Amino acid sequence: MVIIGIMNQKGGVNKTSVCVNLGFFLADSGKRVLLIDLDSQANLSEIYVENVGNKDIYYVLTDEDHDINTEIAQCELKDYLVENLYILPGSIRLAKATEEISGQIQRERILERQLSFLEGEWDYILIDTPPILNTITYNAINISDKLIIPINYGKYSLDGIYDLFQAINKVKGFDGIDNEFQNYKYYEPCMTSETLQQTGILRKK
Repeated sequence: MVIIGIMNQKGGVNKTSVCVNLGFFLADSGKRVLLIDLDSQANLSEIYVENVGNKDIYYVLTDEDHDINTEIAQCELKDYLVENLYILPGSIRLAKATEEISGQIQRERILERQLSFLEGEWDYILIDTPPILNTITYNAINISDKLIIPINYGKYSLDGIYDLFQAINKVKGFDGIDNEFQNYKYYEPCMTSETLQQTGILRKK
């Protein structure tokens, strides 16, 4: 099982679109995929769930005794059940989840503990995260084997990247951002000398 977190504290960089399309592609290729919506905007859930709010990962995060399996729904598109694709939906309730779990011990590992109770075999888990660095985002960082960080090459999209890398290094126990850049790979559909220079900004900042 591979867990992939999709994150950027900047909104509007297509995190949810990446999660939607990557999840559908993997499921269509025969992989069993679980999507987790940790964003209180719940855009991922609204795409794949008919009645958002009936099932909610909020209860999984705020109640350690809650059965995570009861909140999983099969993804649906226009009355069509998507084979191999399932979701742990989110809702507006997630906006208050951070405050509610702030006093818990090892609160950044809540999702890790709950996922250990998952039933069935899963090939991939994809996590859509909120556009902010908070306890919920730290949970996603902690549990992820790989991270996808969609960005737009603009000032506002780049501003928070350094803080995000620092958070990743801290949660993952890396020694320092400069020493761990070999862990990051950059993908650009049309790489030019200009975009290479812009990518270099991330490495030197």
